[in-house]
Amino acid sequence: LKKCGLVLPTIKLQQRFEDLFDSHFKQTRMQYIAGKLDLEHTRGQLIIMEDMTGSGKTESALLLAYRLLEKGLADGLYFALPTMATANAMYARVRSCYKNFFINLEETSLILAHSERKLAHQFLEMDYKASTDTINNEEETATECCNAWFSDQSKKALHADIGIGTLDQALMAVLPNKHSTLRLLGLFRKILIVDEVHACDSYMLELLKNLIVFHTASGGHTILASATLPYKMRQQLINSYYKGLGQKEYFLLLENKNYPLLTHVHSSADKPKEYNLTEMQCPIEILPIPSRTVTLQFTDNETELQNYILVQLEQGHCVCWVRNTVYDAIAAYQQFKKIYSSEKISLFHARFMLGDRFKKEKDVIKRFGKFSTADENSQTGRRGRLLIATQVIEQSLDLDFDIMISDLAPIDLLIQRMGRLQRHFRKERNLQPLFTIYGPLPVMNIDKAWYATLFPEAQHVYPNDHTLWLGAKLLFDKKLINFPNDSRDLIESVYGHQTADIPTVFLSKQREAEGSDSAVRANAVIKILNYDEGYSNIAGVSWWNEATIPTRLEEIKRLKIYLGWAKQEKIESLYLDSELGWELSCLAINENYLNQDAYYKLNPELKEQAKLLPGKGKYAVLVLLYQDSENVWKAELINKKGKLTLATYTSEYGLAFDDLE
Repeated sequence: LKKCGLVLPTIKLQQRFEDLFDSHFKQTRMQYIAGKLDLEHTRGQLIIMEDMTGSGKTESALLLAYRLLEKGLADGLYFALPTMATANAMYARVRSCYKNFFINLEETSLILAHSERKLAHQFLEMDYKASTDTINNEEETATECCNAWFSDQSKKALHADIGIGTLDQALMAVLPNKHSTLRLLGLFRKILIVDEVHACDSYMLELLKNLIVFHTASGGHTILASATLPYKMRQQLINSYYKGLGQKEYFLLLENKNYPLLTHVHSSADKPKEYNLTEMQCPIEILPIPSRTVTLQFTDNETELQNYILVQLEQGHCVCWVRNTVYDAIAAYQQFKKIYSSEKISLFHARFMLGDRFKKEKDVIKRFGKFSTADENSQTGRRGRLLIATQVIEQSLDLDFDIMISDLAPIDLLIQRMGRLQRHFRKERNLQPLFTIYGPLPVMNIDKAWYATLFPEAQHVYPNDHTLWLGAKLLFDKKLINFPNDSRDLIESVYGHQTADIPTVFLSKQREAEGSDSAVRANAVIKILNYDEGYSNIAGVSWWNEATIPTRLEEIKRLKIYLGWAKQEKIESLYLDSELGWELSCLAINENYLNQDAYYKLNPELKEQAKLLPGKGKYAVLVLLYQDSENVWKAELINKKGKLTLATYTSEYGLAFDDLE
């Protein structure tokens, strides 16, 4: 049992903040309160932390988790992140400090738990064994054996002492799929830590609320971390906690606009306790309030923007331009290759096959992360470098840029992107933080195509023009943002009970958006397990089928594909790897790009070949590419509209699509 990791690890007692983390860390106010918060409650507790991006919320959450473990109120923890990339980054951070939590690490299992965990570069650095056969090998250490057993399947990974993975792995516990109860058991007496809660859309939020109900009912503790949460969302999460306690009446929060803010709810509390961290009675000389001012500028002229970026690069600054779609990112990358040194430009988005994406992610962290340097000749040199990326960089990746530009996006995402602007102190940097927003100007006299004219592709990603306009108008008028003082008002002014005027042309779209949001929530409600009804099919939910129940709304419209090529009458994976070639050759695309049935009808032999893929090809399509030229691979596909489409893949650009008719 000990070798399998089924014996609880021994907690180190009376560890201080500086014992758990690097001694050079200077405690923030949130971390100070996390170390002093009254946690003497036997039943589950809900803690919501709202603080600035890069403010050390991870360490605050881990400190709270350690204190709960030390008091015997929990046996382990699961850290739930919004994406695989952020889970990989968090795994590396936790791996560096978890040794300070436990006495005997050989009895402690630390597992990266997401669908592609075998492939994550941080995980591959370990002696990973994905087979239970290693348990019978006396030469293997106990740590290797227990990690191997837990890592064998994602549903078992939740049973590890410390799990780091995507939120999806936890949400599957409250959806009617096979082994959901095994997942829920894995969370029993665990501290559920959910990071970047603001990243949840309406669909995922309904699933998360249901997970909190189940987890609270079993006595579990939940810690939620976010940059900012709209008041309505915070109230809904607290309501779910009280529902898990079996209470019919929920406490109503006052619309507390203080920031940063910690909200603590437990079963013995008369009402939720809110701690405004900017006004806590803490020694000011020890715990100063971190604040900074960001200057904003707008432009709707792409030529002017390109010239501005070139000037900044020539001055040796490190620049990032966040585009809202892969199409726009590739277009900008191609344009800058014509006018700037291609060796100093990087492209990073989600439409690379996993093998290439891991390489890209590793290079981006090396070039633009905390430990990058000003030496342009170094492998970690950032001087005069340009990164063109999509939303993949806006959450949890510890990146730092001198200058940032972003396409116009919802205001909460813009705030996230601002968190990558001059994130760390660098003695060689003598710049005021300046954030540039590229998009249509927020004037009143506009037409329906206000956003779509400049962003014909992105209009499908962010269809709610009225919230885009409100956020843009707010930032356009302010010109300067002070963090943390302005953080709460920025969010509530757009997503709260705002009564701001918007152009009349958006009124109908606003009503459509509200109706669509209601439909999304209803879609989630009919899929989740109902705690009050128990494990039954009263609600007509289908059990024990092989269909995947999505944890994200966009998964319904995503299609997983494997890229292969013909080599001497045998189909090989595009990514050349002796063992994990097919896993590293996969990626997800919008289902509109490929009609699976039509494609297999034209290529019937591929359907049989797909059965040899991971998962026997049940939930993916095998796409056969031919080599057009060196490092350029192509395939002719049929899209959902029945039109012939040319797919082109290179390790430099990723996967691109062009209509052939």
